[in-house]
Amino acid sequence: EEVTTEAAAFDSTLFGLMRFDRDKTPYVLEQLSGHASTDTTGGQLGVRKRFITGLATSLSLLSERRRGADVSSALDPDYRTAVLLEVTQPLLRDRGTAVNTTAIRRARYQAQLSELTHLHRAQQLAVQLEYAVLQLALAEQVVSLRDQSLHLADELLRANRLRFNE
Repeated sequence: EEVTTEAAAFDSTLFGLMRFDRDKTPYVLEQLSGHASTDTTGGQLGVRKRFITGLATSLSLLSERRRGADVSSALDPDYRTAVLLEVTQPLLRDRGTAVNTTAIRRARYQAQLSELTHLHRAQQLAVQLEYAVLQLALAEQVVSLRDQSLHLADELLRANRLRFNE
């Protein structure tokens, strides 16, 4: 499970951003003063993907609407739409794959260690079980030999009584 979790770092991700900005700029014209405001509303929706070489990519659509306080801006607001492609490749001197897959390899080693630990424990239990079975077989053999010895002793006693009581 940990290997799957670490490998998920290289899965594609969907992202979205929303924003609203309001800029107020003060002005003074002879007897008139005040401020001009500009509202910018925008959003971005895209996909990100990271590769084992370290390459990080992002493809997104950005859209913004800008409206100012002046009359022309209210009638015809500014719109801006762009497609953004970002590509970033770290320079790791031919170590990109090794560095970026370290967590995955560590998780695999951890899984192997866990598997070998369970296997070792199972082997220990098998040895203990085999020892217990051998001890039981030995005890049964000792009991059987004692029963035979007792039976032989009874026969010897009976034979001696017949011989000496005649």
